[in-house]
Amino acid sequence: MRRQNIRKDREKIESEFFTPSHRNGINSDVRTGINRDKSSGGFKRPNLNDIKPKRAGSFLVDETKTQKVSKKPKSSFTRFLESVGENLRLFKNFRITFIIVILIGIFIVVFSKRLEANHLVDANRMAEFKNATYSEKLKINNKDVKLSHPYKVRKGVVHAPIMDFIKLFKLKGSYSLAKNNKVVLLCGNKEYHFTVGSGEVVMPLENNKKIHLNGSCELIDSTLYVPMDFILKVMDVNIHRTSEGITYIDNFPEKFDYSWTKNNKYIAHALGGINEDYYTNSLEALEYNYKRGLRVFEADLSPLEGGDFALIHTFSKDNLNELGLPESWHKDRPTAKEFKSRDIMGKYTSMTFRDLVEYMSEHKDVWIVLDMKVGKREEMHESFTEIVKIAKSVDPKVLDRLIPQIYYEDMYKTIMEVYPWKSAIYTMYKLEHFTEESITNYAYAHGIKVVASYRNRFTDSFVKKLRERGIMLYMYTYNDPARANRLFERGVYGIYTDFLPGNEKGYGPN
Repeated sequence: MRRQNIRKDREKIESEFFTPSHRNGINSDVRTGINRDKSSGGFKRPNLNDIKPKRAGSFLVDETKTQKVSKKPKSSFTRFLESVGENLRLFKNFRITFIIVILIGIFIVVFSKRLEANHLVDANRMAEFKNATYSEKLKINNKDVKLSHPYKVRKGVVHAPIMDFIKLFKLKGSYSLAKNNKVVLLCGNKEYHFTVGSGEVVMPLENNKKIHLNGSCELIDSTLYVPMDFILKVMDVNIHRTSEGITYIDNFPEKFDYSWTKNNKYIAHALGGINEDYYTNSLEALEYNYKRGLRVFEADLSPLEGGDFALIHTFSKDNLNELGLPESWHKDRPTAKEFKSRDIMGKYTSMTFRDLVEYMSEHKDVWIVLDMKVGKREEMHESFTEIVKIAKSVDPKVLDRLIPQIYYEDMYKTIMEVYPWKSAIYTMYKLEHFTEESITNYAYAHGIKVVASYRNRFTDSFVKKLRERGIMLYMYTYNDPARANRLFERGVYGIYTDFLPGNEKGYGPN
């Protein structure tokens, strides 16, 4: 009995001082104050951190035991008030939710109406675009235009499928549609930004330069359309309109320098005449006409034995006899030293091309038109290679003031392979089969702004075609002031001459 009482007391003490978790696996010896761990079989002193008594008032209680607290029953009125308060809270939450739903509904309706209105505006604008044909005949890079998509017209403004034109110009191009109906167009090394339905163009690569067009950029049937205004005014192209109703558009580069034509309507033929003599190509003729104020001279060049070129129109027997030179040179070309040892007509100093380059090096305002007297393509290539070689050995800067004459279409490629000449003249006297349009188109396509012709191939329509494309016509060879003035009145820009201006005595052939 006594042992049972002791056990009960011990259990009571454990229940008051230890939680069930602390009692789990631990035997306590109350008498010694030593805890024994069942799992290890050993003894250890109790860890105070493991003891979690909880006080309620002045009594220790076990937190695992629930306390039953008696509650006073609520009155009916109290329950009614609580119910009313709960309903008010629910009503308040419902009102907030209701307001939010209403606002969202209003936003959806307004946004939908706006989308519908914008769609209606776009649809009405698209309906205004009609297929059309361009009123003017259009040529791009000298070729008739064939588009894969039709022109569109709205309110009298013609819109064109821009990607078709970019292909015709042989440029790399693409476009992309960004946010807010923004269109980014890449064309060559240019970038253009549009907004669909707007006529404003922004050029970000040029400090965001803005240009306003007379139409709008549109996406019609997945095709990008721009006003013709964009092609004609914004793109880096050349435009020429003719009296025949043809519009020429091109992106041909401006290759040559024609500043020499500005104050030089006269070109001294064969270095110009002297006294009553012409075709001398002599030093005296050059110096005399330079003093008269001429600055552009044509020189005849014929290859010599061993290199260099004689300034002579031809080594034919008749010409050699007229110039007082050995007839044997017709078969056996002289060397440069032999040629310079003989005077022209017994009184004028003969010149080689090297002599001419040395004169140009001393006279920085002299331009020389090269009339090369060879025929075959291989000979032409070799001759111009020799020209460049001699000029570089004397003064390389002279090359920029040499003006080759081109006699046929293939010659352009031949001479440009040798050197990037700064200017050129398309000369017609060796051409047999041609049309006025073919001459004009060829010169224009290659950036040649001067064409030289003679009287048998002169027509007013030819002058008109050339001038409408920005090409100047020089005629050869005239020495009569009255005839020259009539040509000027008919649109001719310049004259090859032996004695003009100031040929009152009428020297030379006319």
